[in-house]
Amino acid sequence: MKMFNEAGQAVYFNRIMKNGKEQFVVKALSGQHIMGRDRQKHSSRTFTELHQAEAFLRRAGYKCKG
Repeated sequence: MKMFNEAGQAVYFNRIMKNGKEQFVVKALSGQHIMGRDRQKHSSRTFTELHQAEAFLRRAGYKCKG
């Protein structure tokens, strides 16, 4: 799912299966970066729990457009 914030930045938010477990990936688009747990800039971030991914997207201001 493609999500946007107020600044017009976009990320993809997808559910994946890795090692037999469900995980959630937030991937930055257009060469931008997202903040990781260590406050470093990363191009993607992986979460094991849906509620953690949703909280991250909410704090960063990303919403579905549509």
